[in-house]
Amino acid sequence: MLGNCIPTHLRGNFQQGNYFEGWFQKIYSAEHNASFIIIYGYATQNSIESFGFIQLLLPDGEPRFLYFHKNEVSCDPTRHEFKMGRQILSTEAICIQCNDINIQLNLLGNKPIRTLKNSMGYTYFVPGLPCYHAVLNPSHQVSGTIQAGQHHYSLDRATGYLEKNWGNSFPKSYFWMHAVDPLNPKISMLFSRAEIKWMGYNFIRHVGYFNNDGSALDLRLFKDFQLRT
Repeated sequence: MLGNCIPTHLRGNFQQGNYFEGWFQKIYSAEHNASFIIIYGYATQNSIESFGFIQLLLPDGEPRFLYFHKNEVSCDPTRHEFKMGRQILSTEAICIQCNDINIQLNLLGNKPIRTLKNSMGYTYFVPGLPCYHAVLNPSHQVSGTIQAGQHHYSLDRATGYLEKNWGNSFPKSYFWMHAVDPLNPKISMLFSRAEIKWMGYNFIRHVGYFNNDGSALDLRLFKDFQLRT
C-alpha cells in the first residue's frame, strides 16, 4: 500500500474475492442550484451480470442504477480510465449513454492528489480494514450536458469533487457530508464519521477537512470526537 500513493489507480483486481472498489463524483452547479452525483465501480461479490455498476442521483430525485456484465468491465490499472460497455469514466471525461440517460462531461483540472498523506490518517496503512477512503480531488471544473428522461442540464464550469472507497464491505454505521461555497470553489468542507470493525474490535474514526481559500484545517486533529444530539 505504501508503494501506491495515487488511490485513483486500481487497488485490487477483478479476481479478488469479496471486494469492491468505487469512485464518487459530486458536481455542484450554481446556475441550477443543484448537485449531481455519479457513483461507479465494481463489486466482485455481485453476480457476473451486475459486476459493474453506475448509480446516478440527479435533481429530479429519482435514483438510477445501471449494471454491467463482468465481460463488459475494464480498467487500466496504471491510470484512472474505467469502461463499462460504451460508458467511459475517467479523470478527464464522463461519457454515459444507456437507456434514457446521456451524459457528456469534460473534467478540467481534475489532478488526483499525489501524496501518501490521506484523509484517513495512519489508519490508511492498517491492513485488513473493511473499507478505505481517499479524497482524490476536492475541487475541479466540470462542463457538458446531462440528460435523463425529460430532464436536461447544461453545465458550464460547475464545481466537481472526487473521492474513492474500496475494501470488502462498507461501514453499516456512518454519515458523510460535503459542502462547497458556490461563489468560491476554494472554500469547501468534508466530514465523515464511521464505525469500523477490525479483528474483533469496534472503534469510531472520523475524517475531513475545511479549506478556506488557501488555508486548510484538518478535522482529524479533533481527537476523541463524540457525536451529541
